[in-house]
Amino acid sequence: MIDSRCYAENTINVITISGGKDSLAQWLLAIENGVKYVAVFADTGHEHPQTMEYLDYLESHLGNIQRVTSRGGRQFDLLADENAQQACSSVYAGVCE
Repeated sequence: MIDSRCYAENTINVITISGGKDSLAQWLLAIENGVKYVAVFADTGHEHPQTMEYLDYLESHLGNIQRVTSRGGRQFDLLADENAQQACSSVYAGVCE
């Protein structure tokens, strides 16, 4: 059920966590099958407080969640950036240095 490429030495498996059942199922599947991963949540700044509480709960039981936000605080900053084509989008999310 797990693609063999997920186990490759140089592979970084990113699981996007939304707080919903599907991302939770994907996360649990990775854990149960020994897949190395990074769990990531994209915080738009417009999340319901219960979503954030649930993420804290998940994190306390399943492991770290990298929470990324826009540096500018606006959802569409990257789209307005003239150099967006050349930039790593995760730079704007605070992942790349």
